[in-house]
Amino acid sequence: MIYHFKDSKNVSYSYEVPEVEFSGRRITNGKYSIDSSGATWKIDIYGFNDPSQHPKDARFLGIIELMKNGKLKLEGVSSAVGKRPKKFSNKAHIFTRVKESK
Repeated sequence: MIYHFKDSKNVSYSYEVPEVEFSGRRITNGKYSIDSSGATWKIDIYGFNDPSQHPKDARFLGIIELMKNGKLKLEGVSSAVGKRPKKFSNKAHIFTRVKESK
């Protein structure tokens, strides 16, 4: 999975889906907001452009942690199925920052 967070508060993410009727990379766009006021930062991703993947008005409710060496820990759930986690579990994803070449 690849996330692209932009200064404009827009986000896109893509992921491989090899085991379904279409194979290849799927791209979804939306917006994000971050609340860094607490010890654990909260992230909401919303306004998705793909209603087949996200119910109308659904939000991804997550927590994030900035780690060493440009890594980011992320865990969350769709508001359509649950609540924001309060702490990280062994299901958290760790992403590595990659600078895009121009």
